[in-house]
Amino acid sequence: MGARHWDMAARRAGLPLAAMLSDTPMPRVPVNATGINPDGAAEFAAARHAEGHRAFKLKIGFDRSKDLANVAAVRAAIGPDCDFMIDANQSYRPEDAADMAHAAAEHDLRWYEEPMRVDTPLAEWDTLARTSPIALAGGENLRGEDFAVWIDRGALRVYQPDITKWGGITGCMRVARAALAAGAEYCPHVFGGGIASLASLHALAAAGGPGTLEMDCHPNAGRELIVGDLLPVSEGTVPLTTGPGLGTELDLTALRPYATWASDFEQGT
Repeated sequence: MGARHWDMAARRAGLPLAAMLSDTPMPRVPVNATGINPDGAAEFAAARHAEGHRAFKLKIGFDRSKDLANVAAVRAAIGPDCDFMIDANQSYRPEDAADMAHAAAEHDLRWYEEPMRVDTPLAEWDTLARTSPIALAGGENLRGEDFAVWIDRGALRVYQPDITKWGGITGCMRVARAALAAGAEYCPHVFGGGIASLASLHALAAAGGPGTLEMDCHPNAGRELIVGDLLPVSEGTVPLTTGPGLGTELDLTALRPYATWASDFEQGT
């Protein structure tokens, strides 16, 4: 069932969505500031740290020297006590993925996301998992039974299904529970609008575990006009929304300037 249907069911029950998924949802959820781009990476991370973030994810896979310089600069900017992750967006060949893992490991990285193409033979993933000093993460580009295969093999230690790409809340909760049962983490991938962010927040709060919620910190009206001030960051966490369903009320008037076509309602049909 997708976010809209779960939201509707929870609203009818008068409950936050997470309370429909778990008897003991987390009241606060850890977040990571995501989408830190290669230009101005340290400055961007430092600004997010000042806003209360305590976990950060840097994009790499552009140029080896620049990538490693950015890893070092971001770690220096956020200090030694914050969680720090890197995301290669499937950019490396197996030998280059291994090289980067060893080169970047001195900066105490929590995970190394999508270092290789998701369709790289599983044996190559197994080899990288055995030799990498950094835990491997992935899942936003897996589907259906792929998750069972990968969880059984154990190459990934962090699973990141995306509610908007596959499975909705129902499918992603199955993955979350299977990953946690296998001793791995569930960290939902989300990089987009407010509905996806809030649905992922509730799924993680219900699943529990040590995972963090991805939080895009770039300007995005599709997120900001839906989430508003519901998710203030404090010491690396945000509160679970407590209103019915996802905990937000859509202001369609505020969103109208961003419409790409007129709705049937606006056309009077």
